Amino acid sequence: MFEFLSTARSTILGQARPDRQPGQPLVSARMAHLIGEFENALRGLESPEALRLLARIQSTRSKTDLWHLRANVFDLVSRALGQYAAQERMQDLNALFESSGPRTGPIPL
Repeated sequence: MFEFLSTARSTILGQARPDRQPGQPLVSARMAHLIGEFENALRGLESPEALRLLARIQSTRSKTDLWHLRANVFDLVSRALGQYAAQERMQDLNALFESSGPRTGPIPL
């Protein structure tokens, strides 16, 4: 599976885009890290549906796009490995998106 993932990733991420200058990376180092974490969240899944989601993850170019794919990751992992495993993996993914800024919420009376 991981050999396939490596090949799929290099194929998808290795395609040249017309709006990209030669030598310019397809994604930033930060996006590559985020994509890698999402790939890690799918470890152990080999269904065709999981491979399609992996391809979608690898083709994302924004943090927002990845944010929206979290629900798909949770759904696949929970069906394949159980809700507990899905919740653990989601905690790891959610931590990638937490802001260091002030949180909004109810104001104490």
